[in-house]
Amino acid sequence: MTPARQQELRSLYQEKAEAAVKIEQLGNYAQAADLWRLAGKYALTNKQKEWCRRRADYCENWQGKRERKQ
Repeated sequence: MTPARQQELRSLYQEKAEAAVKIEQLGNYAQAADLWRLAGKYALTNKQKEWCRRRADYCENWQGKRERKQ
């Protein structure tokens, strides 16, 4: 992978992860889960990929709980 491609992926990962955090904090867990999955596609390290997967799972779980309460 070229350094330019790595920088592009790093920027995309950061953009999507930051958006996911903001959406998650607003309580829109379904959209946050989608953004976490997208961020995971741009992640460069296994640690980043695992973090994104866990956050997406967490958001899906909380979205399901919110829907059951309503």
